[in-house]
Amino acid sequence: MRKTPKVLGILSVIFGALTAPAKFFSLFITALTMTRLASIQATPPSSNLIQMQRAIFPYAFPLQSFYAILAAALIVIGIGLIQQVRWSRRAAIIWALLAVCYVAAEIIIQVAVVMPLVVTDMQPTFGVMEMGEKNNVLAAVSIIGPIFTALFNLPFPIILLALLGRKSAVHDFK
Repeated sequence: MRKTPKVLGILSVIFGALTAPAKFFSLFITALTMTRLASIQATPPSSNLIQMQRAIFPYAFPLQSFYAILAAALIVIGIGLIQQVRWSRRAAIIWALLAVCYVAAEIIIQVAVVMPLVVTDMQPTFGVMEMGEKNNVLAAVSIIGPIFTALFNLPFPIILLALLGRKSAVHDFK
């Protein structure tokens, strides 16, 4: 038996243990903030930021909740991979596919919801810029977020799929 499942299991436990508490804490803070924002009458200059947060919340909160659940599941899956039990291989593959779907959904929300709000919020700034500068800023805002999201979140699920999805990986589990 190869040591690949154990190494992936250790990495899974580490990634899950680092991410899950932070995500659940972030969800708690977001829920408190949104509860507080619901009772605030927005006044300039904070009104744009408050409106943006209110518009993004219905998309971001469920997506971040899903991410937190994925992180917690990764700990359990990692323990199974360390023990090289058969169910953990299938669970890790399913987890990796769900993680790829999460990244796709986050990028779609960034491009379809967040970026238009940011661009709208930046309109006063655009008034003093030349057209070339405006296009550069829009291109940077529209591309950097999704690229960072993909580069940060996709490598581990892809590695899991590549290494555990091989037919020969079946023999690495009890």
